[in-house]
Amino acid sequence: MEGDSQLELSMLGGNLPSELGLLYNPSNFDEHPLTMLSFTTAPDNNLSGELPPQIGLSRNLYGLLLHNNAFSGTLPEETWDLRSMLYMALSGNQFSGTIDTKIGQLSSMAMLSLQNNNFAGPLPSEPGHLTQMARLNAAGNRLSGKIHVEIGGLANGSSLVSFNVSNNLLSGRIPSDLCWLDAFGSLGFDCTSLLCGCSCSCNQ
Repeated sequence: MEGDSQLELSMLGGNLPSELGLLYNPSNFDEHPLTMLSFTTAPDNNLSGELPPQIGLSRNLYGLLLHNNAFSGTLPEETWDLRSMLYMALSGNQFSGTIDTKIGQLSSMAMLSLQNNNFAGPLPSEPGHLTQMARLNAAGNRLSGKIHVEIGGLANGSSLVSFNVSNNLLSGRIPSDLCWLDAFGSLGFDCTSLLCGCSCSCNQ
């Protein structure tokens, strides 16, 4: 199989097999001719269980669209080793745990969709180093703590056009650099007694 290859899965249920990662391992080329597979899409199925750590072998993978399934558990650490990743859509599942600081390694990432899961803990500052990021959606989780100024910097001279962290447990002041998205892009957050800034007045 020559060039980039895509894998599209539909009307499926059950677990995503661990052998998926073998598809991208050059040492298994003879057994798995899909070595160059670079885009996997399986949204709106009934896939469940945890993502296998073998996904980290998918060195050529630039698109992973698994939204609206029933995946659960924490994302394997190997997920953040996919340095070619451009588009990752994991929304509408039951993923839990924290967002790993290794996300900062995905320097080509343009779209990250994590909304409507069970992610908790802080929103790390490392996404602020992803200067190609255009859309970041982490709404509908249990994220807490502040929105780091580094993330605000994405809206200042980069390609960011959409940022949504509504329906979380965030606090503090929203970085002022994000405020222009209110008028020229898409900005989503909750005005609460703990989180303010931009269109929400701060009393503290």
